Amino acid sequence: MDRRFELCQNFKSLLSFFLFIIYPKSSGRVEIFNNPSDIPFYIPSSHNEKISHLEDYVSLSIIDGKISQNEITTCKRLAVHYGFKPVVIDKMFELFIKSIADGIIKDLALAKALSKLD
Repeated sequence: MDRRFELCQNFKSLLSFFLFIIYPKSSGRVEIFNNPSDIPFYIPSSHNEKISHLEDYVSLSIIDGKISQNEITTCKRLAVHYGFKPVVIDKMFELFIKSIADGIIKDLALAKALSKLD
């Protein structure tokens, strides 16, 4: 199977999930999903844009709390397509998950401190 086709199929899965979050009860979601060619996609030219795109894909992969091997592979293939080593994606997942965990710990500590004020 052509890698570009696989990337498109995996992107379509991520797009479907993203559209469900944005348009949970909208027919617009179905229209966009059924006509993905209407949505322009370009390969970013700058390093910062490429990193930003990869961060977006990693975020979308994490948002449901379940990270599948398929999502990781898709992100890694995209990273390679952008000229990065796949390990960049491993590091991004690690940093994003750590940030989420740190946020939860801070929220719990704040809730505990606030409960003592009552």
